Amino acid sequence: MNDMHQKYKISICIPTYNYGIFLKKNIDILIKEKYFDCCEVVIGDGGSTDDTEQLSLAYSKFYQNIKYYNFGKKSGIDIDLKKTSDLCNGEYIWFLSADDVPTKGCISRILNDISEQPACILYDRIICDYFLTVIKKTSWVDFKTHKKINFSNSTDYINYLDSLRSIGGLFSFMSVIVVNRSAWQNVTSGEVPKARNYQHVVRILRILQNPKHHLLVPCHYLINFRGDNDSFLNFGEFNRLMIDLKGYRRIISMYDEIKIIDKLKKMMRREQKWYYLPKFLVGIRGRNQILVIGYLVYFGYKWRQIMLAMIISRLSIFVKYLRIIRRAIIRLR
Repeated sequence: MNDMHQKYKISICIPTYNYGIFLKKNIDILIKEKYFDCCEVVIGDGGSTDDTEQLSLAYSKFYQNIKYYNFGKKSGIDIDLKKTSDLCNGEYIWFLSADDVPTKGCISRILNDISEQPACILYDRIICDYFLTVIKKTSWVDFKTHKKINFSNSTDYINYLDSLRSIGGLFSFMSVIVVNRSAWQNVTSGEVPKARNYQHVVRILRILQNPKHHLLVPCHYLINFRGDNDSFLNFGEFNRLMIDLKGYRRIISMYDEIKIIDKLKKMMRREQKWYYLPKFLVGIRGRNQILVIGYLVYFGYKWRQIMLAMIISRLSIFVKYLRIIRRAIIRLR
């Protein structure tokens, strides 16, 4: 690593595909941030067909710390994230999705927090609509003060799992994660079981199993999350649910302790409450129905909840109204 690379405290790692329209806003915000010169922006493009390349190269001509790489083809978030992170040179890596917008003071915030030398930092997010009108501020955990958590300590880890309000507290949402680059790279491929779309989660959990490493939860908002733009929904509602169920079942397989396994399953039931399930199950029959029931049973949903969700899902008009009601409830919280 040369002296130029050593000066970077933070690598802002942006794997992207056809998100040029959002990427420009992000870069414009970042370059106005105090201490931007302490960072490098590494853009890993999965072969975009929009203006991502032209846009990125235009910025890189004026800013030496903005770097663009075109991978030629889209290989999925797991591979593209790994490729992009491998090109980073900073002390810490911030994984930022191109369509999530950094909050003011984001770089100063991260620089302050990495001074404590955590292995990983988990921030909160502000939920917005597609046009970035704020809907609500959310927290992954039910505590409100800065905390350090040692995942290698079973009691600390279980207490942390009890505090979670969402699987975002176990790193499902990429843009609020900052990780020590050396720790990230020191996890070998043989230590990472396959959890499609959640390989970064497995890698971070492996890092945090080391007694020398800890997670820092500052209880600060790092990004504005552009809602109604979930790229996983391109696969359909049912497949969106299965991404979570399959991914976190693989993650649970990393553990032997029954208490931790039970807490992880409970976490999924909090994330996907049984009355949310009908929207994912509309039109699901045959093999897919058997598959999803098996996963729901594994995660501890009660049979009456599963059957009621199936019945409601067949009354699609009611599902539509349930979704409207749910959105109204979210806005009122």
